[in-house]
Amino acid sequence: VEIGDLDWFYVYSAVVWCCVFMRTGARRVHFGEVEKPADVETRFYHASLLKRLIGEAD
Repeated sequence: VEIGDLDWFYVYSAVVWCCVFMRTGARRVHFGEVEKPADVETRFYHASLLKRLIGEAD
């Protein structure tokens, strides 16, 4: 087995985790476990990592 460039897999995995965290965050708001945030992106806990992976980091 030859392992090539895994950047695509890291980005894919980060997007999947984003979806998981956003959905679980929405569920927590729906069931009253937490208040609805003013900015929904605050529920995207690893945004800085994903931005670095896709080259949009500050």
